[in-house]
Amino acid sequence: ASSLPFDAPFRDHCAALLAQLEPQAPQLRRLLGRCRVGIACGRYFHTSEPGFFIDEALIARFRALGLEPRFDQLPEPLLPD
Repeated sequence: ASSLPFDAPFRDHCAALLAQLEPQAPQLRRLLGRCRVGIACGRYFHTSEPGFFIDEALIARFRALGLEPRFDQLPEPLLPD
């Protein structure tokens, strides 16, 4: 939902999503008090560059919204032969 091309760098997708979320910060904070809120990113390495980078400035922006970035790299599922 970042509106960027699918193969844009991960960091750029994060920045675009933050730009959409930051104006909604008061509403997001109210949600954080009532329910669990998070952002999930799914990605298969065959579709784009396998590496991704998120700098401290972006992490700070997530944290300012009450979102703690966590990363879990999962292997691509095996397809049946």
